[in-house]
Amino acid sequence: MALYAYTAATPSELSLAPGDELIVVSLENTNGWLTGYNINDKSKVGHFPAGYVKFEDGPRAYFCSLKE
Repeated sequence: MALYAYTAATPSELSLAPGDELIVVSLENTNGWLTGYNINDKSKVGHFPAGYVKFEDGPRAYFCSLKE
């Protein structure tokens, strides 16, 4: 879940709003960035700062693989 607002600076990034629920498609935290998409808009996969999100336990924590 997004904790803070983030405005994408490049086309490969994903903008966030507080409370956005995200699907993380890559758990490889590369230089502080994760890859995923907003659960309400699956059309855009992008990178976002790992420090702007909180991983929740239980059924609201979603993870998937691009290889599936």
